[in-house]
Amino acid sequence: MAVLVVDDDETILHTLTLLLKSEGMECVTCHSPQEALAALRRDSCQLALVGQPKVLLADEPTGNLDSRNAQVVMDLLGALHKQGGTIVMVTHDPRSAEQAQRQISLFDGKVVDDRRTYMTTAAA
Repeated sequence: MAVLVVDDDETILHTLTLLLKSEGMECVTCHSPQEALAALRRDSCQLALVGQPKVLLADEPTGNLDSRNAQVVMDLLGALHKQGGTIVMVTHDPRSAEQAQRQISLFDGKVVDDRRTYMTTAAA
């Protein structure tokens, strides 16, 4: 695993462009690093769903996304769930967590709450 430390937006966009080109992918024009990261996150989610996995592990799938892009990702996960897939999602975002059928809360590595919820939007 490579770790890249950058300190400006131009370097982030340039690096993302190089990474996409190295994988044979086209780079869409993005106006900010956040927009580029959101597009990359959505594309990654879509690629993960192509094979219609029975179980998908999603570690902070909406992290660092604005609310619109976070909902796009949650809608993609909801579509997988509607097709019978299981999603195991780790998140700090209460809006994303509320879309799950089951929420397990941890504190210091111990389960402190395990409850079933009523799905409201994407995962319904």
